[in-house]
Amino acid sequence: MQKKKTPTESQEQQRLVLKLRWLHPDIIFFAIPNGGKRQKGEAAKLKLEGVEKGTPDIFIAQPRGKYHGLFIELKRLKNGVVSQEQSTKMLQLVEKGYKCEVCYGCDDAYETIKEYVGVA
Repeated sequence: MQKKKTPTESQEQQRLVLKLRWLHPDIIFFAIPNGGKRQKGEAAKLKLEGVEKGTPDIFIAQPRGKYHGLFIELKRLKNGVVSQEQSTKMLQLVEKGYKCEVCYGCDDAYETIKEYVGVA
């Protein structure tokens, strides 16, 4: 019997994006492409354009209650670790009035978003 592989963070995020687009097209969100491996030239260009280490993966652009919006740091189901840069950036965002959540996998992120925006 073959062991099932744990989906990558990218696979979990792709699944989340498809689910949001299909089931909740009214939710305004976008991904923040600050991770991944890049060639030095491309990485330097993106840094000059404002890409910063530690910025969460997804932003839900909807104020809710006391929050200006929701940032999601998405991790894979197994062995997903929050870096020091991510912890620091999320603390800074919380101090500025944003809600920040670390979610493990698509389903966790989806439930967090639904709860935040108030949909069933």
